[in-house]
Amino acid sequence: MKRRVRTEVYGKWEDAGQPNWDIESTIRICIEVNSSLKKDGQNPAPKFRKAIEADDGVYIKQWVLGCSFEWINPRKNK
Repeated sequence: MKRRVRTEVYGKWEDAGQPNWDIESTIRICIEVNSSLKKDGQNPAPKFRKAIEADDGVYIKQWVLGCSFEWINPRKNK
């Protein structure tokens, strides 16, 4: 089964009791998930991994924000 960074980060968030992670915490978790996937020989987000390897903080932050994690970018019902 193909694993995805975003899906795995959501799983960690749910396992942690759905805390109100800030952007820095979320970036750290995304990087940890990427590392785990790399160890398993998977690369579902190659541009994200390349940005991590290049230490491209701007791209990493934009990538994480683009995932629309609900604890960072809550969608409000109007």
